[in-house]
Amino acid sequence: MTENTPSQQHYQIGAVAKLTGISTHTIRMWERRYGLVEPDRSQSRNRRYNQQDLERLKLIKQLVDQGHTIGTIARLNTPELQTLLNQQRTWSQENTVGSDAAANTANQKVCVVSDYLQQEDIRNIKTAANLEISLLSKQDVLNRRDEEKDKNLELEDSFKDSILFIDQPNLHNEDAGRWLSYVDNSQAAQAVLVYRFSDQATVRSLTRPGMRPVKGPLTRDLLEQELLRIADSLSQRCPIPQQNAAPKFRYEQLIAFSRMTTNIHCECPKHLANLLMDIVNFEQYSKDCQNRHSEDRTLHTYLYELSGSIRTQLEEALIKVAEAEEIPLPAQ
Repeated sequence: MTENTPSQQHYQIGAVAKLTGISTHTIRMWERRYGLVEPDRSQSRNRRYNQQDLERLKLIKQLVDQGHTIGTIARLNTPELQTLLNQQRTWSQENTVGSDAAANTANQKVCVVSDYLQQEDIRNIKTAANLEISLLSKQDVLNRRDEEKDKNLELEDSFKDSILFIDQPNLHNEDAGRWLSYVDNSQAAQAVLVYRFSDQATVRSLTRPGMRPVKGPLTRDLLEQELLRIADSLSQRCPIPQQNAAPKFRYEQLIAFSRMTTNIHCECPKHLANLLMDIVNFEQYSKDCQNRHSEDRTLHTYLYELSGSIRTQLEEALIKVAEAEEIPLPAQ
């Protein structure tokens, strides 16, 4: 099902689907929606894909299968796609080697601060083997802090890079402030504060990167559940950066579209254009914040990628509405 020319081999869409594992429907949709490839057309208007198109689609399929969304990689050129795939393979190999050598590597330390749990509650708890769990009372923590102050050590240095579980059944605003300060000074990797009674404002103050409030009480079952969740998140960490798809419209084009006079009764096109302008601004704002606030980089990276995905969907919606209502789109 292929055609040959003196200079280059070409493939019909059915052959491309078999060679890449992408359905013909999906190939057509990705072409229309993202401009993924631009195949030539035969005299009978059938698509003709060259070898470069085929290799690009193979790379896209491998990356999508590994968890990347089509919207975040569609605008990458072929060398960039190959680089991203190579990074993914390197990361996977390193983590495979790391899992085989787990017995020779340092465990992730977990410290549970509670006056109510007992040692038997955390003994033989079912969780990942690379989590090393210890139990301290609140008084133990205060004593350790005082000892480190006396020795001129950095405050709470012994909890650096640890995961902290703090059992605070009755949580007041001053308790939240004290524990936030403690976690910041300890340089803990993350902290989970388990409470039973509190007010909404106090709980909201604890919802931030590196700190998570959880409704208690803190029992063995709850601790095991949270530890399994943390172990799962640690195993799925991937350092590969994402790149948002390039915008389909320039900002000034959206402004022009929002000001167009149409004959239809609804104002959906204008509303979509205005929404797009807002999301474009927020996307850029989130991207800027990644570089300005290193402590919140993870959160702002998430917001940047999320807003890019939303923008892509709104752009498609604007195109569909314009086509349905026969409204000319601004020149791109």
